[in-house]
Amino acid sequence: MSIRRTFIAGLFIVLPVIVTYWLLALLFGAVNSTVTPILTRVVQWVFSGEWLQHAWVNYFAPLVSVVLAVALVFVIGLVGGNVLGRQVLRTVENVVLRIPVVRGIYSAVRLFVDTFSRCDGRAYRGVVLVEFPRAGSWSLGLLTGNASPEVTAHTRSDLVSVFVPTTPNPTGGYLIFVPEAQALRLSMSVDDALKMIISGGVLIPEASAPDGASL
Repeated sequence: MSIRRTFIAGLFIVLPVIVTYWLLALLFGAVNSTVTPILTRVVQWVFSGEWLQHAWVNYFAPLVSVVLAVALVFVIGLVGGNVLGRQVLRTVENVVLRIPVVRGIYSAVRLFVDTFSRCDGRAYRGVVLVEFPRAGSWSLGLLTGNASPEVTAHTRSDLVSVFVPTTPNPTGGYLIFVPEAQALRLSMSVDDALKMIISGGVLIPEASAPDGASL
């Protein structure tokens, strides 16, 4: 394995950790800049000892911020897990969707999260190989389902919808409709396909025996 390929493989292993750390640090900073100053004032009002105030600011306040940040995420997940909580979150979401600029950003992020966070296999039915963008040029695609009745009526053929992600950003891509016979089913998982697309073909999953069959 070349140095460049080894470096890129390591980068894609470390990158999710960096992104997760960045999100947690962002949440910690938000809590630390809003809630912690209020608690600091309460401590200064209740306890007059200078040493205690110094210990709070330097040691206890950051710890409290971390605990509050974790608790906030837990509470949001707990609230969103029941019927009443989902109704509350839906109401808040409707308010956010009324804001012109924020509406577009929130909708795009929400659609991305809903699509790529599904773990029950409903988002994508599998990985396929399609001739795209021209004949003789093959691309990895994610099978999303059958084409809509309107598309089928206009083409007068049974088509399937395939999402062809772009490299290295798989959130963008092309939605194409192809005949079922022209979408060749692959045995690799969606996760392996996304890793391969993001890495530009550097991360290649272990090959399995081809079945030679289409959908």
